[in-house]
Amino acid sequence: MSKHTPESEPPHDNEPLREHVFDGIQEYDNKLPNWWLMTFYGSILFSIVYWLFYHTWEVGLSPEEKFAQQQQAFAAQALAAGEDEVDGDRLFELSREESMVEAGRRAYTSSCAACHGQELEGGIGSALKDAEWTHGSRPMEIRENILDGIPAVGMPPWRQSLGERQVNAITAFLLSVNPDLVPDEEIED
Repeated sequence: MSKHTPESEPPHDNEPLREHVFDGIQEYDNKLPNWWLMTFYGSILFSIVYWLFYHTWEVGLSPEEKFAQQQQAFAAQALAAGEDEVDGDRLFELSREESMVEAGRRAYTSSCAACHGQELEGGIGSALKDAEWTHGSRPMEIRENILDGIPAVGMPPWRQSLGERQVNAITAFLLSVNPDLVPDEEIED
């Protein structure tokens, strides 16, 4: 076996050597493989596009915004599945969640609008968009009125046909269109 020294000729004559020598070792001047170069340049291009898309133009949701959106969706799903306790404060929180308000608007249009009007102006039933609430204006009172109905005035109970999930959504919708209503603890008896 022959020993290779910097002064001797390298065994591969057709490959160029780099000029420097380190610890008596001389390196071949090989080009990087194309797959490696494409990966390197592709990652640079990706980082530029990513920076422009998320940070400069702000087209996409940032990871924090996406996480907050997923948390809201999860909370709405948990409430819809009955996994969350509902109280007046929670109903007010739901009234600020767009997905829950929209679900409540759809449920209201299909089940309540015939008596209370498309624009909540009243009709057979009382108006639901004003400061005067005959049967209670607290969030839990509104929810209970929808669930159990008000037989004295002809309002049927909706617990069986709609379920608590849709009743919570309708309550959130009613709270969202009535900004004068306040949480339970702010009402003085």
